[in-house]
Amino acid sequence: MPLEALAGVTPQHALRHPTWKMGPKVTIDSATLVNKAYEVVETRWLYGLEYERIDVVYHPESVVHALVEYVDGSVKAQLAEPDMRLPIQYALLWDRAPSPAPRFDWTADRALHFGEIDARRYPCFAVVLETARSGDLGAMIGLSAADELAVERFLRGDIPFTDIAALLRRGAELGARAKRSREPELEEVIAIDAAVRASLATPAAVA
Repeated sequence: MPLEALAGVTPQHALRHPTWKMGPKVTIDSATLVNKAYEVVETRWLYGLEYERIDVVYHPESVVHALVEYVDGSVKAQLAEPDMRLPIQYALLWDRAPSPAPRFDWTADRALHFGEIDARRYPCFAVVLETARSGDLGAMIGLSAADELAVERFLRGDIPFTDIAALLRRGAELGARAKRSREPELEEVIAIDAAVRASLATPAAVA
């Protein structure tokens, strides 16, 4: 939809993901690309890669789930029909096993599209990655709390879709200012989370 129409996106509209069924929270995070930014953070820590070595492309068909480029320029792709039972099963079993998810249909007439992320359309994506690159764990805790609260408020109709990014940035700022250890203990994480949620629970918090 046109960028100027994003402020009018309703929860019902944002929850109609064209290819995935993931529940309300993750579906809204998909609409804002917060979930994809979190996956970049996961990739950085799981594989020990610097953020500069991780790229994200827009792929509306949800068929290619990962791409790995080798030094010779060749690329391997992970393909599957979009079905959350596959990643959940793999996370539980840590092995490949028969699955109830549909098999990939190689006879289907389909095309795969890829493109650059539009920062104007997905400001939340940039907020998450800016916060992650800062290395400030307090800011990341605050951002995570703010994201959960922002999605809740959007689904209740308290804020427009376009205010989610502002709440995320505010949550990161509050978390960065919180008193904590360099690597926060669980009690500190819980305290920062609670403080950010309390600060952002009111309508004035967006501004």
